[in-house]
Order: sequence, then C-alpha cells, then structure tokens
Amino acid sequence: MGTHKDFGYYDAKHVYSWAIVNSRLLGQDRIVSNTESIRTSPYRLFVSIYRPTSPSSENCSVLLKSLKIVTHENQTIAVLPNKNEKFEKSPEGYKAIFTFDDMKLEYEDYILHLSASVIGCEESHEIEIKLFLNRNYQEDKISLWDKLMGV
Repeated sequence: MGTHKDFGYYDAKHVYSWAIVNSRLLGQDRIVSNTESIRTSPYRLFVSIYRPTSPSSENCSVLLKSLKIVTHENQTIAVLPNKNEKFEKSPEGYKAIFTFDDMKLEYEDYILHLSASVIGCEESHEIEIKLFLNRNYQEDKISLWDKLMGV
C-alpha cells in the first residue's frame, strides 16, 4: 500500500454574461519512494476564457495584458508575460487558453490578478479580475492493484 500526496489547488472561475474565465494550477508528479508519490511544485498555470457562441471574425482573440500572482499579504510572486491567443472551437464553445510552465511556488494561497482584452470580435470586452487560488491538499492510499492499473 502506498500514499499519493497532492499539494494541489482548487480551480478558480469568474462568470461573465458573455464568457467564463477559469484558472488552474497543476503540480508535477514525482515518485519519492516505492510507497510514496507527490504532486507539487513546479506548477503549470492554465488560464482559459470560454465563449458559448462563435466569434464573428477569425481575428477574434484575447490579449492578455497583465497577469500577476500575489500572496494574501500583497507580495508579488510572479509577473507573467503578455500573450495573445485566438479563440479555437471546443466542445464547450470557443476557447482561448494560456499556459505558463515551470511556476516554482511555495504551497500557500495566492491571488491571480488578470487584465485582458477581447479584441477583433463583434464586441470588445475588458477583463479585470482577481481569481483566488486556494490550497486543496489531498492524500490518497494507493494499492498494488491501483499501481498495476496506472491509477
């Protein structure tokens, strides 16, 4: 019997009438020993913007103007680079996804400050939000059968 420790985070979401903004921090899996594995830093940050309707233009995209991770004490941990992503068709509608790899973060709660513009669409929109990235520690017992099945 082994143990898997997940130093994870809850997903954060903000709903607009025209779109949904999601963020997720996903840790890297590591095997510590034959009986223990962990998921922890470095993390990968995903920020996605979903639209339920089709953009009227192929140039419809999201310009990420500012993305900053701060602690609850207002200490800036990371300032991430500006990016531009076009909306792509997905099962949920249309999405623009931003990915930031190798985020070396201590395991504590954070606030994600996000500023973006939806441009080149039938309507332009501004996004100015704070998303709360709260810890969600989980520990699971893993049996030999789970390991054999790849769980």
